[in-house]
Amino acid sequence: ISIDVANESLFRKIRGGDLRRLLKLIEQAAERFPGRITTHLIVGLGESEEDLVRILQAMKDLGVLTALFAFTPVKGTKLQNHPPPSVSKYRRIQMARYYIYKGIVRYEDMRFDENGNIKDFGTDAPVPLSAFLPGGCPHCTRPFYTERPSRIHYNLQPWEVKR
Repeated sequence: ISIDVANESLFRKIRGGDLRRLLKLIEQAAERFPGRITTHLIVGLGESEEDLVRILQAMKDLGVLTALFAFTPVKGTKLQNHPPPSVSKYRRIQMARYYIYKGIVRYEDMRFDENGNIKDFGTDAPVPLSAFLPGGCPHCTRPFYTERPSRIHYNLQPWEVKR
């Protein structure tokens, strides 16, 4: 059940509908089908890092697996001129996802600046390279779907981690 947009006002504008209502639906599905629900978050639609981390924590608490994707502008769409996120922002969210899903820290342990950017993860625990592999949907056949060969990849390749 894809969330995609982690900010209420952006959700209404980009996807349409009510983010809180969708989160309630995911909660109900997670209660009915424990450990069998997945969702997606797209990084780089204008949301803050805090918006993303808050949703990551909520999904972890529900037992919902969250896959991350970097926004990729597609020609001919209303967001064709919207820039993709910086790799550093995407990496910070991957780190937050790792820390949260491994139970190392919670959203409440992290600190954010006035713009909602991660200021402190609340831990100095090391992050393995595997945290930067595509993660989320089990049995996905398109883990690099949003990657462009001409740019640095947001997700590491499996062979890069084995070095």
